Amino acid sequence: CTDIATVNINLPQPLVLSLTQNTDSICAGEQVMLSPSVSGGMPPYTFIDGTGSVVIPPLFIYPNQTGGYTMTVIDACGTQITGTVMINVMPSPQSGALYNNGSGCEPLEVHFVELSGTDSLSFIWDFGDNENLSLSSSPVHVYDEPGLYTVTLTVTNQFGCRTTYTYNDWISVYPAPEAQFTWSPEFATIIEPSVTFTNMSTNGTLYIWSFGDGDSSGIVNPTHLFPGAGSWPVQLIAISNAGCRDTVMYPLEIKEEWTFYTPTAYSPDNNGQNDLFIAFGHGIQSSGFELVIYDRWGMTVWSTDKYSEDLEMTEGWDGRSNNGKIVPVGVYTWFVRFKDFKGRVHEKTGAVTV
Repeated sequence: CTDIATVNINLPQPLVLSLTQNTDSICAGEQVMLSPSVSGGMPPYTFIDGTGSVVIPPLFIYPNQTGGYTMTVIDACGTQITGTVMINVMPSPQSGALYNNGSGCEPLEVHFVELSGTDSLSFIWDFGDNENLSLSSSPVHVYDEPGLYTVTLTVTNQFGCRTTYTYNDWISVYPAPEAQFTWSPEFATIIEPSVTFTNMSTNGTLYIWSFGDGDSSGIVNPTHLFPGAGSWPVQLIAISNAGCRDTVMYPLEIKEEWTFYTPTAYSPDNNGQNDLFIAFGHGIQSSGFELVIYDRWGMTVWSTDKYSEDLEMTEGWDGRSNNGKIVPVGVYTWFVRFKDFKGRVHEKTGAVTV
């Protein structure tokens, strides 16, 4: 006897994998998303990346070089299929930076240069001092404040790929001193032309004074005797321990002032000492000068209109009257009229003992 039974066996469709990427051209290290589309086979499916690791799609990869990148799918029956996509990794720009003056005193001007020399690149410079960025290939930047500055250069090529170069503490800017001074007395005259200077500078360790009369000093707080009246340009250079300098200059006025002196006694005995009665002073004009000596009866004994601030050029009374005779010992009255340096007329009288 024979009995026949029939069994229907359903076989799955062939396993099919379609692997796609969201982009096929990137810069090195950028993200690419791989998306598998699976049909056929026997679910559930297992997804394995190119390193052999089980993953859950979509798969994010970060290629650094051009090539094929794969994903493998295995169904419940152990059937597997592999898909491959081609990713093109664009080259990164190659550059770098140099400077011509990386350290110095504030304000410091630095010339930067990028090293690629390629016109197809674009640049962004960040100088590290929170000032404006620069898009130039060879910018010039001025650092106004002291400190250490980190410089970054970002270079972008025609593919949009970027390379950033960071130079830590690349620029050193030293603080500059600030030169300043005062003086006393504030208004000096030719009578007392000695002036004391007080150094008010900051951040300085060395000082150079120039007083405008050819003299100088390295003393912190000097005292200087000026040679005459006028405006003297006093200059102070303050130098820091880093060699930074600052200079300040003020015109210091030594005011003109007239003075007049005569001796109260003299001895015209030709012994070489105190033989002449001479009127002398400062700030007196030679023109319009008049000196007259009177005896006790008011008679003119001697007179002159010659005057010079050079004592050797000034005519003095030698104890003789205008007729050449030696006057008797006694007290004589003198009268003088002169103009000061401003042209003002002055008259003075006094007594001298012969």
